[in-house]
Amino acid sequence: MNHSTAGFRVTCILATVLAGCGRESPTDSSQAGQPAPAVSARSAEGDATLKRMVSGVSASKDESLVDLKFELKARPQVGKPLDIDIALLPKVAADSMQVTYISADALPVQPVKVPADYRNVQAGNIYRHQVSVIPKDIGVYYVSAVVMIDSETGSLTRTFAIPVLVGEPPDPVPASGTEATH
Repeated sequence: MNHSTAGFRVTCILATVLAGCGRESPTDSSQAGQPAPAVSARSAEGDATLKRMVSGVSASKDESLVDLKFELKARPQVGKPLDIDIALLPKVAADSMQVTYISADALPVQPVKVPADYRNVQAGNIYRHQVSVIPKDIGVYYVSAVVMIDSETGSLTRTFAIPVLVGEPPDPVPASGTEATH
């Protein structure tokens, strides 16, 4: 077995193990097992929102399973929560689809109230989710989104990278009329 095959297997095992970890139980029993809502890909709202979003980067050459798009809701700043809107676009029907988020210590993923766990997934629908991170330092970081799809033909995984560029905080805007005139 060569190193790339062994590395791929380790990645798949890690993704499978992590998919079951790091989820909080919903505090409201009415939310238990409830996936986030799906929006039809043919709806006007879905199309307008998707046009603003950027595609997640994947090393996989197989684009037949699922696509991921994302949008940063604010400019990333050190110490401030950053919400990232996620849109999953499955291209195949499946029994379930789960997403697990992983990132470096400098960009910790915040616990979510509703896990990204969808049932009876339909091809052509948009499945929305939101993840939040808090940048701890300036730099370029990545949030990895591991998407696992289970169907009657088996389980498949695709990993996406979501880049987050954390820069210097903006300079404060001076208030007008504060300069002294002598």
